[in-house]
Amino acid sequence: MWYIKLVDRPYTNPDAIKTLYEYMSRSVKTYGLTGCYNALPEEAIYMMKHVKRLFGKDDGRQLLHIIISLSTDANISDEAMFRISSYIASYFYKHQVVFCVHSDTPNIHTHFMVNTISFLDGSRLTDDEGIRRALHEICEQVFGSQS
Repeated sequence: MWYIKLVDRPYTNPDAIKTLYEYMSRSVKTYGLTGCYNALPEEAIYMMKHVKRLFGKDDGRQLLHIIISLSTDANISDEAMFRISSYIASYFYKHQVVFCVHSDTPNIHTHFMVNTISFLDGSRLTDDEGIRRALHEICEQVFGSQS
């Protein structure tokens, strides 16, 4: 069983990217399983903010925070979850994504931080419901049906 959560917070603070990144990537939670899509891990905060400045869109919602969690009886290794999370991150091919697998709780889960501004064309992510539907389809492909 799996669960998708689009965290319902505004994330409008200019420090939101840095704050969430620091939480997500803490070694006590990730055990080194931090990845990026269209960004470099050590430069992700700078790169995301740079894209926003480049397109003059450093206001409003700074990021999209998604959590994909598996049930406690899921039989999946941290490394397998990392590979699957990398695949899921590729859905946001026009955006920068940082993802961190957390296995410090009974249910393994991944936090995704997605830059709301596309590095390709400056468009802004706004369709949360469309994103939720697409992620649901991807999770059904990789984890199986929820029923």
